Amino acid sequence: MLDAPALKAYFAWEFEHDKGSKGIMGDPTAIEVVDDRTVEVTLPKPFPSFRNALSLYTWEVYDAEAVAAAGGSYEKLVGAGAFTGPFMTTKIENDRWTIDRDADWWGGTAALAGIDATRLTDPQTGLKAVANGDADVMMTPPVSLKRAARSYPDVEYRVADTALVYAGFNLNPQKAPFDDKRVRQAFAAAIDAAAISSSTMLDVWRPLGGIFPESWDEAVTWRTYDPARAAALLDEAGWKAGDDGVRVKDGARLATTIITYSDDLESVGTAALDMLRKVGFDAKLKRVPDYSTIPELLPKAGDPVNALLMNLESFGLNYDPYLTACRNFQTDKGYNLVIRDAEAEALCTTALGDDEAAATAAFRRLQELNADNAYYIPLLDEPNTMIVGPRYRGLPVDPWYIFYGPETRPTS
Repeated sequence: MLDAPALKAYFAWEFEHDKGSKGIMGDPTAIEVVDDRTVEVTLPKPFPSFRNALSLYTWEVYDAEAVAAAGGSYEKLVGAGAFTGPFMTTKIENDRWTIDRDADWWGGTAALAGIDATRLTDPQTGLKAVANGDADVMMTPPVSLKRAARSYPDVEYRVADTALVYAGFNLNPQKAPFDDKRVRQAFAAAIDAAAISSSTMLDVWRPLGGIFPESWDEAVTWRTYDPARAAALLDEAGWKAGDDGVRVKDGARLATTIITYSDDLESVGTAALDMLRKVGFDAKLKRVPDYSTIPELLPKAGDPVNALLMNLESFGLNYDPYLTACRNFQTDKGYNLVIRDAEAEALCTTALGDDEAAATAAFRRLQELNADNAYYIPLLDEPNTMIVGPRYRGLPVDPWYIFYGPETRPTS
């Protein structure tokens, strides 16, 4: 039963296992039970985004006691009644997941009776399954399948109108050679995002000049492709071209090892490597299995990693750009190369305050600060995608990662 004690236990579990979740709510110092249907949340200071945070679907309330007892073996949660959504898991077997309508869901009756989901390691297999009628929808297909999907007349490659995240580099200002701002600026100027968008990402991922699209009033556009400027900045910083084209300073090569973790990001990163090498970087890309492996990798002593190519939030899953931008500058982030910038931290305090004019000014200044320092380098926006068969032709792609909701149904 979902009551106040169960809700408190849920938040405690979330805060312990997802370090970023407390920041979404304004870093609560306490959550206490008032009565069976009321909890009281104490914040260290006023947080205008608090009500917005509570309404987020990202808070998928569950029975924390049951989840803890499962110990990571999620098949133990089948039939445990641990969740509060419109569907419930009824079977997990290898890579197949069976979900049925929850007849007792508080929000009514879901349109779909159930969903059969299969995890695939080969994207081509998913495309063929949709084309053959063995599946209706393939979620988050790599961009490379857009061209292949054209071969099947009954298959659509669909793209969300709005992108809430972007693909960008996070450079480590604590590690050479990116401890020199000019080198970070040169890195940013060396990469032609428009070329990567058209040739590698088939115009599905669109080029960005800043963290936000230029059409947005509060966006600060700063990044342009300028290899001549990149070369001049490296010259100014004392990096001279060696016999093999890699720049050298005081006997050290201009080296960067970049971590990334998905097929699409690997494609983007591979294209960027060629551009970086043309201005003198000894650039390498290191693919890791998935996003979750990053926190364990970053602190390793002597590791050559000094950059990440990541999915970064712009408007973010809560559509609060002020909050999502500031979360990237939190000094305790486990998934980012930490940026220690006192001005950025002060700006975020103002941007998340309740003075609207001051918050807007601080938000713009935060973008300008990032542009000057080239901490986060935006490349391409990253809209959600899916491949659909004839029964779901025209199905809108939700920007917020919810592909199946209580109202989802065939379109034909």
